[in-house]
Amino acid sequence: MIVPIRPPLEGAAADRFLALARSLANARQRNSEGDLRALLDEEVRWVRVRYSDECQVSAYEAAARVLLDLVRLGWQVREEGYGIELVTERPRLGRLTPEQVLAEKRRTRELFRPVVEAQLREPAVSEAALLLFSPQIADNYRRLYSRL
Repeated sequence: MIVPIRPPLEGAAADRFLALARSLANARQRNSEGDLRALLDEEVRWVRVRYSDECQVSAYEAAARVLLDLVRLGWQVREEGYGIELVTERPRLGRLTPEQVLAEKRRTRELFRPVVEAQLREPAVSEAALLLFSPQIADNYRRLYSRL
């Protein structure tokens, strides 16, 4: 499935993002946690210095963060003629037994746990989560949308 980045990256930001994806595809040894964190810091610094348009800065930073999080979680980046492709670590072939389904669910939860915990440490995310999952969910939705 081909999915464009929204809002679209333009000019140097689009070129830089493709270069970032290429570097992740070609340099598997650079995909350690420390290297990915340093790479993200480098990309964020670059876009904040290069652009004054906050929309382009936010779009690039979000796209870079998502790409690096996916690599951190084991996805592979491949360059294709039309752009980049993200590939899961292994395809699922055939049917799974109930025990295999439970094991896959546990593995998936453990895979995403560090990213979810890091996201929940962000004040804005934790506030939104508290609003969404409290008993007065309908009132909380209204309050949350009024803040957007």
